[in-house]
Amino acid sequence: MNTFKRGFRELIETDIFLTEIPDTYKETVFACHEFMGDIVYKIAPLTKHRNEAIHQYLKINWQNIITVKNKIPEIEAFYNKAKEILES
Repeated sequence: MNTFKRGFRELIETDIFLTEIPDTYKETVFACHEFMGDIVYKIAPLTKHRNEAIHQYLKINWQNIITVKNKIPEIEAFYNKAKEILES
């Protein structure tokens, strides 16, 4: 079990709002809706571009890079909201 899923399991075991462990990055982002709000609807679709960024493929679909680049304000809003929640 990866660290991320292990963290969700710990949340479940402490009786916090989650009832299932998300299987995908997209589901994980959607699972944050309760405390992150509607910004998750803008961020979740970007998770499909994760592999290109993380694995640095030699053959990149540049349209995906442009899509993510154009969503930087939404990504920053999501980050700032998560930071705010974690610091409170």
